[in-house]
Amino acid sequence: MARVEAGDDPADFTEDPTPRQRADEALMLALRRDSGLDVPAWESAHGRAWGAAREALCARLAREGKAVWTEGRLTLTPAGLLLADEITAALSMAGAPGENP
Repeated sequence: MARVEAGDDPADFTEDPTPRQRADEALMLALRRDSGLDVPAWESAHGRAWGAAREALCARLAREGKAVWTEGRLTLTPAGLLLADEITAALSMAGAPGENP
């Protein structure tokens, strides 16, 4: 409180995420919403291609009942939401060819 009362910045540190980290965070947050992830909007916002590996993963998640994958939108089902962290990590790691890890 003393910092705030003195007019100083109360933060002990600040974070400067990389473009990849920002893209992954947007992915993680979108997958937790009822509206899901709009893939073309995500690609445009983050300058990244979704890629064939992610497409295949989305198709598999849909077959397994963990997601609905239609018209460029990925929405997790209740079963998928229970695995949201795992799914986010898998989609992040799948990446597009040449995408930095």
